[in-house]
Amino acid sequence: MVNKILLTILLINSISNYSQCWKSVSVGDTHQMAIALNGTLWGWGFNANGNLGDGTNTFKTSPVQIGSETDWKMVSSGGSHNLAIKNDGSLWAWGYNAYGAIGDGTTINKNYPVQIGSDFDWKVAKCGFYFSIAIKNNGTIWTWGNNNHGQLGYGDSNIGTSNPNVLVPTQIGASTNWSDISAGYDFVIALKTSGTLWAWGFNDFGQLGDGSTLWRFTPVQIGIQNTWQSISTGSMHSMAIKNNGTLWTWGYNLNAQLGDNTTVNKYIPTQISTSTNWQMVSAGYLHSMALKSDGTMWGWGPNINGSLGDGTTTSKLVPTQIGTNTNWKSIHSGQYFTSGIKQDNTLFSWGKNLSGQLGIGTMTNVSTPTQVVCSSLSEVDFTDKSKISIDPNPSKGTINIRIEKNIDKIIIINILGKEVFESIDGLKQIDISNLKQGIYFIRIQSQGKTFIQKIIKE
Repeated sequence: MVNKILLTILLINSISNYSQCWKSVSVGDTHQMAIALNGTLWGWGFNANGNLGDGTNTFKTSPVQIGSETDWKMVSSGGSHNLAIKNDGSLWAWGYNAYGAIGDGTTINKNYPVQIGSDFDWKVAKCGFYFSIAIKNNGTIWTWGNNNHGQLGYGDSNIGTSNPNVLVPTQIGASTNWSDISAGYDFVIALKTSGTLWAWGFNDFGQLGDGSTLWRFTPVQIGIQNTWQSISTGSMHSMAIKNNGTLWTWGYNLNAQLGDNTTVNKYIPTQISTSTNWQMVSAGYLHSMALKSDGTMWGWGPNINGSLGDGTTTSKLVPTQIGTNTNWKSIHSGQYFTSGIKQDNTLFSWGKNLSGQLGIGTMTNVSTPTQVVCSSLSEVDFTDKSKISIDPNPSKGTINIRIEKNIDKIIIINILGKEVFESIDGLKQIDISNLKQGIYFIRIQSQGKTFIQKIIKE
């Protein structure tokens, strides 16, 4: 009995350090946004323009929850703004808006998420530097924001005018077979369901991959291959993987970000290495990162502020394995920093950290992967906790929730961050007898506020 009590105490004390709860992350220039496994939205880093969406303009060095919603599906971070899609297909945006990148018809910054339009059929959305691009469920593609280099893809009719920007989502062409997009500094790389590769926008360094340095104001096909599988764009270079697992790069290469052992720009896709097990690529502002199917992580290019994560600041001319771990699941490159999620849903960041963009609680650069503590199981919103209580706790069967207001939703989460119970019936008595013994977290939402408390199932 004593051992059981001690174990329970140790588990409770260790919960604040538990970090296996991240579903996805997106990196901007100096901030990050992430979605936890329970569907909540989080942000940290630079926040002067409302980048994080927490209603303030204060930098955050650790993850802070954005609102109390638990239905976020995907998020994308740009230079200073963000786009997100909820499970219902609605589109949301916040942050810097001087060029209309938010898409709400204004040029006013927003420091909290605002819904864009009234459509509920958005599939994927990505942020460029000061512009946005998205695909709907019907395969159509839409862009808005800054258009000074033709990155919106509408043609050249308004390029060079005093106001080339577009303030609301506007469809490009009539194609209905777009499948994926990646937005660079002021250019776009896109895929169609046919496996063909397309590009448009700024092209001074060959980042479009069409063999020229001409700007393209509408989508142009790159080559004739129909075997492209995934894409990623940096500030001025591009990367892609074919369905045979080969890796290809092109564009600006002064800092060896293409990984071909040179510093010469490439104007068409060029194969890098002979490996055929590349799984994911992420082009940063200047550096490049990738994952192989065996779970190993690789990096190359400039290693400014330790952005490659190998413990040094030495640049790499070719893909170089970073560490020895074989359990990386995703990789995401920003401006001189990187984040990655492992297969156990832990999140790590490294590189530049002057704005707290690593989310590790400091503003100190680190050159090796450092874990980002997940705070999604902390208590939020309810300032007067005397008005809500849960008993008995511990419990073998039924728990009672005593609260003056109506309950909108109840979610019970295990220590892995996974939902094991959900109710929207306003119940104030919950039967947990079917749960295994251990520690859980009950999340109660009521009139826009949230209360989270540890509960123990005996």
